Amino acid sequence: MLLTAFVIILAVSFSVLVLYTLQTVQCKRARASDTPPLSYYPRVSILKPIKNFEDGLGDNLESFYTLDYPRYEIVFGVDSLQDEVVGFLREIQQKYRHIPTRIVDTGTHKILNPKIETLEKMAADSHGELYWVSDSNTRVLPDSLNMLVGEYAAKGSKIVFSPITGGGSGTVGSLMENAYINFFVSPNVITAWRLFSRPIIVGKSMLIERDALNTFGGFGYFKEYLAEDYCMGDVYTRAGIPLSTNFTWITNYNSTTTVRSFCARASRWAKMRYHIDRKIYLLEILINPLFIALFAAIILGRDGIQLFAAAYAGKMLLEYVNFRVVNELDRRKLWIIAAYPLAIVVKDLLLGIIYFVPIFSSIVRWRGRSITIGDKSRIIERSAS
Repeated sequence: MLLTAFVIILAVSFSVLVLYTLQTVQCKRARASDTPPLSYYPRVSILKPIKNFEDGLGDNLESFYTLDYPRYEIVFGVDSLQDEVVGFLREIQQKYRHIPTRIVDTGTHKILNPKIETLEKMAADSHGELYWVSDSNTRVLPDSLNMLVGEYAAKGSKIVFSPITGGGSGTVGSLMENAYINFFVSPNVITAWRLFSRPIIVGKSMLIERDALNTFGGFGYFKEYLAEDYCMGDVYTRAGIPLSTNFTWITNYNSTTTVRSFCARASRWAKMRYHIDRKIYLLEILINPLFIALFAAIILGRDGIQLFAAAYAGKMLLEYVNFRVVNELDRRKLWIIAAYPLAIVVKDLLLGIIYFVPIFSSIVRWRGRSITIGDKSRIIERSAS
């Protein structure tokens, strides 16, 4: 009886994962090819908060300076003009003097969500009709902005969202995190958009119309929420404001993350998802077949071990398909191909443990502070540490 129950649960799990894989592969290969050419190029302000020297920062930033879009500026936001990274930003600015660039000192953060305060100050010093908010560890192709603006023009969308591919793995921890992004984060978001018309926004890349955002009073409207990107999508949807995506992918470049850092980030993200929608979060365990199969192995003995072996083989097959299609930066690295079988099983078992953490803790560590969050990721308390 227990064996049958585990088989049914795993069958459901793999059905969902196969669906995720098909959706992700299809969207990755499509790459927004149907976006019509632009007849008008609205001015775009690329808002890029910079905190530290992220992995591959130079190449990341240069990918934004070599866009084939004719009218854009880049606005960097730093906590202080004395930060070590500012000298590097000035070198990039001098190298690409034909691209208008400003470095904004955002100063001491006073509101609950420091990223929102940074974006507010950067927006105040920008001139674009559109904002393109992107993190410092993102990397894009030359035609990315053209395609995002094309989607905005064609659909009248007030936010155009980009799915994420993780790449650049140089450590086991970064390999795990990139696989987590590629086979959990992006497939969940893509499937929600395509099959359920649920516009989930992930803030790694968002093209935002300035006027529409200003109807809410700007970025500051979302200052009380840690998951400001998700809340932005939710608020726009409830207000009947159109959002869309044409699946213009961007790369989240990650090469030096440790296993410990991966676990910390996964825990923070899990706590936010739990407080955004507990019912959906509780179903997430069903898409971790290796963790489920581990319990089968512990409870059922020999039959459970055989079930775990079958689940492991099936999960690795899907992970490799996703890896080959989505992670273009890493798919030819032999050490990653060799390490994948062990890295994936460790990742999934760690994620199975992390899954239970939000039930017992609402405290999130972010940007050197401890933040207590409530429903919809509302920030209840923030304290320095």
